[in-house]
Amino acid sequence: MDSPSVEGARMIGPDELVLELGEVCIETTGQQVHRRLMAGLLEDQLEGPLIEGAVELLSRFLAQEDFAAIRVADPELAGEHRVDVRVFWDAAGRVRWEKLPAQTGARP
Repeated sequence: MDSPSVEGARMIGPDELVLELGEVCIETTGQQVHRRLMAGLLEDQLEGPLIEGAVELLSRFLAQEDFAAIRVADPELAGEHRVDVRVFWDAAGRVRWEKLPAQTGARP
């Protein structure tokens, strides 16, 4: 069975997802995915622990990160580049993220 997904993200498991950046920055992509997940839950189109975990993960990610500093440190995360960013809970229960290496042909 395929993992659920919404535009802008792939759900990997209950404790991680991959944001698919394109025309907008890391922060805006995270906000858009969070809104889509919440709407799906409220409209009973999405359900389950995977989606609920992704909402909690993104909520914490959006609340804790300094996105202005992230965009300055890595212009690829400021938008206009196809970049994948893995957001995940670490073993200590903290939200972490990492830019994934580019994969030729990974996304259209």
